[in-house]
Amino acid sequence: MAKETHYSRINVAEDMIEALCDKYPDVFWAVKPNMVIVMGIDNKTRSEAQKKKAPYFMKLKAIKGAEKALLIDNNIPSRYIIEAYWDEWNDWKECRKQVMLSNELLKITADVGKTNSYDCSGFKILMDTFGVNWNDNDEDLKDMLIFDVDFDLDLRPGLDLDAENDEIEAPSADDADDDAADDADEEVVEVVDDEGEDWKSMDADEDADGDTDDGPFA
Repeated sequence: MAKETHYSRINVAEDMIEALCDKYPDVFWAVKPNMVIVMGIDNKTRSEAQKKKAPYFMKLKAIKGAEKALLIDNNIPSRYIIEAYWDEWNDWKECRKQVMLSNELLKITADVGKTNSYDCSGFKILMDTFGVNWNDNDEDLKDMLIFDVDFDLDLRPGLDLDAENDEIEAPSADDADDDAADDADEEVVEVVDDEGEDWKSMDADEDADGDTDDGPFA
């Protein structure tokens, strides 16, 4: 019988997401931090073969189906979950944690529940800022919360949606400030299990790439 995958919430990662969105509202214009949960797998690790194939792992999923309906019914705003491995998260430098989270946040679109695809072998905006090898080593990474990192905003993913259907538009920093003021009035309800601390999944078996096929929200 496959070992049950156990998840616990990485609260510091969610705080980091909020800080990144506050500092770079034009980059993460489609992200509302209270809609993103970060969960860490704390009873499994990736194999050396998996780490050799993909040195760094983090994955965003949109919450769908019955789980989404349950959250809506309970007025819980979360619509995306980011999965990571606790052992790797704890080993990463702050700059690595920030760029990994940034890579997942760039997948979020203004059309909630949908995700952006990579615009090349990754996101151009990160390659332009940190170099094409940003996901292989930390040499060119900067602490995004200490330093002011310049991004080419024209390279943000998802902007072509506005040109296609005139429905989605990237807001300015002033618009983001107005949204932040509105969000301050929203109630955020923490997602926990009956024991009040973490999630467990009965079906989260790893595949050959180190991904989990099913998390708490498959």
